[in-house]
Amino acid sequence: MFGVETEWFNAHFAKRPANADRLVPTALRVLMRIGPNLPDGGSGFFLPDGSRVYADCGHVEHASCEVSNPADLVAHVKAFERKLVEAAPEIARQLGGGKVVFARLNVDHLSSSTSYAQHESYLTRRPAPYFAKALIPFLVSRVVFCGEGGPAPESTGFLVSPRMLHFVAEIGGETVRGRPIFNLRDESLAAPGYFRLHVICSSTLASQLALYLKVGFTALVVRCIELAGESAADRLSLANPVAALHQVASDRSCKERLTLANGARLTAVEIQIEYLKLVRRYLDRLPDWAPGICDRLEQVLEALGDDPGRMSKTLDWAIKSFIYSNRPNDGKDEGRDILAALYAAVRSTAFGESRPSLAFLLGPSSPVLDTVARLNEDLVRRKLRWQDLKLHNSEALRMAEIDTRFGVLGDGIFDQLDRRGLLNHRLLAEERVEHAVWHAPANTRARLRGEIVTRLAGKRNVFCTWTGVFDRANKKYIDLHDPWQETEHWASIPVENEGTVARGSRLAELLRVAAEGADLPF
Repeated sequence: MFGVETEWFNAHFAKRPANADRLVPTALRVLMRIGPNLPDGGSGFFLPDGSRVYADCGHVEHASCEVSNPADLVAHVKAFERKLVEAAPEIARQLGGGKVVFARLNVDHLSSSTSYAQHESYLTRRPAPYFAKALIPFLVSRVVFCGEGGPAPESTGFLVSPRMLHFVAEIGGETVRGRPIFNLRDESLAAPGYFRLHVICSSTLASQLALYLKVGFTALVVRCIELAGESAADRLSLANPVAALHQVASDRSCKERLTLANGARLTAVEIQIEYLKLVRRYLDRLPDWAPGICDRLEQVLEALGDDPGRMSKTLDWAIKSFIYSNRPNDGKDEGRDILAALYAAVRSTAFGESRPSLAFLLGPSSPVLDTVARLNEDLVRRKLRWQDLKLHNSEALRMAEIDTRFGVLGDGIFDQLDRRGLLNHRLLAEERVEHAVWHAPANTRARLRGEIVTRLAGKRNVFCTWTGVFDRANKKYIDLHDPWQETEHWASIPVENEGTVARGSRLAELLRVAAEGADLPF
C-alpha cells in the first residue's frame, strides 16, 4: 500500500495579486464546493476518492488516497489535477479577477533554498531504519527515470533534477532544512505492527509513465528488501551517497560512473538494473502488476543507457532537455558555461548552496580565487569580459520561465504538448481518471472512507481522519486503523468514560480526536 503528498505551487496574477494568506484559503473554499467532502478537524477536508486536501506553508497540498496498484495512484493524482484546473477560474473571480495557476513546480527559481515536492509513503512491516542501507543506492540512482529536469542554479546549464541539489545529508529526520536522502519520519497512521516509510527524495512529475515507475517500482523494491533482508543491496552501497546523488542529478548523458563503497564503479542505469534483478527474483511473491512494471522499466533503462534522447517524449527531464536544447538562440557566445563553473566551485566551499554576489566572488575575499583565475583565461581567449555575462542572467531567467511554464496545469507547456499528441507517456484511458475523481480504489480502507464522505457530506458534527470517521452528534465512530478495512462498523464513543481508557492507547487517541475535533498528525 502506498500514496503520495503533492505540494502544489499556486500563484495569482493580477494588478493586485493576492498573497498566500488570501489565495490558499480561497482555493480551499472553492475546492470544497466542487463536490462532497468531510472536514478533517484541522485545516482541510477529505474527498470522495478518500484523499485529503489542506493548507501547508503557503500552498495547497494534496495527499492521495491509499492505493495498492501504481496505476490507481496515477489515476488519483491526475484526477486531483483536474479539480485544480476546474477550480482556478472561480478562485480568481473570488480574488477580484486575474488568473490563478497551479503548477507542478519542484524548485523556486527566486530562492536558493526553497523547493516543492511530492513525498511518497509506503506501508511496511519494518521500521524505517531497517530499509536505509539497502534503499539509499536505489533512491540515488532512480533519478535517471524520475528526475523532473530543469536549469541549474545561477547558470544556463541543464540538470536531470535541480531539486536533488537540495539534499545535503544521507540520513535524518528533517524535511525542510538539511534534507536527507533517507528520511526517518515514521507516523504509521495505522494499527500497531505497521510502519510508514516516508520518502522525501522525490520530485513532482507530469509524465504518467514516470510517476507510475517512480512509485510502483519503489514499492516493489521496498517489499523485496523486507523479503531479502536489510543487507539485500550491500554490494551497491555508495562511497558518498550525497555526492553521488548530485552527480546523477547533473548527468544528462546517464553515462557517468558512481563510486561504490567497495571501490567498484557503476552508472545509475547499471545500479537500477541490479535492483531490477533483485525484484525479478521475488516475482512469485509480489503483486500481479509487478511483472508489467519490471518490463516497462527495463525498456526505459535500455533506452537511457543507449541514448537518453530516446526518452524525449516520455520522461519529464528528457522532454525538458529536448525543449531547452532546441530553444531559439542567436548564436552569440555569451559565456553561458562560465558562471555555471564558477558557482559549481562555490558549492564545494563553506558557502555551499548559497549564492554570493558575482562582485564578491571576483574580489580579494573570494573563496574561489583559483577558479576565477582559470576562468579569466577562458574569458580572454573567447574575447569576453565578466560584465558581458550579465546577458547570461537573462538567459537563465528564460530557462527558469520555461521550467515554470512547463508544469502549469491546464495550459502549461507539458499539457499543451500532451493535448496535441506530441508526447508518449500515457498509461490510462480518460475514463479511468474521470472515475478516480469520485471513487476510491476498491481494496484499501480508502474505499470505506470515500463512500462515507460521499454519503455524509454536509452533516454537522461529522469529520474524518486517516484512521477514523467520527459522528460527534450521535457519539459514534468507525475505526480505520486497519489499512485493509473492508466493512463499515460503527461503534459508540463513550466520551464520558474517557478517563477510564488507558493513556496512550489507540482508543484514547480516538476519543481525544472525537472530543476535540483535531486531526491526527500527518
